[in-house]
Amino acid sequence: MDVCAVVVRYFGGTKLGKSGLIEAYGEGAKQAIEASKLKTVTPCVWFEVSYEYSEENIIQKMRQDFRLHEKDSEYLENVTLTVATPSELSDSFKNRLEELAHLSISFRKLDSGYYFS
Repeated sequence: MDVCAVVVRYFGGTKLGKSGLIEAYGEGAKQAIEASKLKTVTPCVWFEVSYEYSEENIIQKMRQDFRLHEKDSEYLENVTLTVATPSELSDSFKNRLEELAHLSISFRKLDSGYYFS
């Protein structure tokens, strides 16, 4: 696990000395760590998927099967989702979407990246 803490001190006219600075910076880092929440960073591939409302159950099942992370959605005449799947599942997800083309489920592969959970 990699962690980085940056503490910025604005000089207010009081000189703290070496030990005072060490204590102030240490306390600032401690407070930041205590206030933080751990997040999992997942390498992923982003897709845009469009489908008719009648295919919602299929897409819901795919959400579970491929651990989809939704970034954006648009519900108009058809549904358009921007979703990510973990990188190791992306080829299987793409293959499954190709198998469903006969159901008017279309997609395009976007960029690789990360999502946080």
